[in-house]
Amino acid sequence: MAPNNSVQTGSKSRRDIDEPEHIEPSREPASQQSDARRAVLLAIGAIFASILVSDSFGGPMSVLTNRHTTTPIKIGVADFAGLIRPVDPIIANSSEHVLAALEMPKSEKDRLRVALQNSSMRIGAVVVWDTVDEDKDSVRITAAGFSQDLIIQHQPHSFFVPYLPGGSITIQALTDGGGGGVTLGVSTILGKLPLPHLAPGQSLEIQLP
Repeated sequence: MAPNNSVQTGSKSRRDIDEPEHIEPSREPASQQSDARRAVLLAIGAIFASILVSDSFGGPMSVLTNRHTTTPIKIGVADFAGLIRPVDPIIANSSEHVLAALEMPKSEKDRLRVALQNSSMRIGAVVVWDTVDEDKDSVRITAAGFSQDLIIQHQPHSFFVPYLPGGSITIQALTDGGGGGVTLGVSTILGKLPLPHLAPGQSLEIQLP
């Protein structure tokens, strides 16, 4: 331990000298917080940009370069924090409005109703949209054994999704309305996040907390 070079003066006690001065933590200005938030979003965007590198250079395979690749691209929970917003279980289990909003047949809704009562099944909301042109791009969202086929619009729209905590949610491209891939964006706790362009049949598998 380094020697204490401080000098005891006046009526100061040893306790006064030995204890460090308490300094209140400084608060970052709102502009700095906003800059930090943008930096995080740019970092996540860089992860997806790496997906678009051609495999001819030995890097990750482009989801559009190889349209025959259908193995889901797996993404960790940290990159999509807040993707799914849980609905209060009491509301989810008792509200017919929530079940009515699901894009699935009645038989699947009946199966889900039983699962909500007898398992850890939950219902959450996800926000998705078409990041480029509204050209009838469609996707299939699957989680916990339940699937919904959705036509995405340019205006962000919220959909209810059954899920299991700690499981995953898969977003699969179905129809490329205007060419150039299915252009999908999702909302996370960090803000709006565009996903890689997907060819029909390709998908992203996102881990849930």
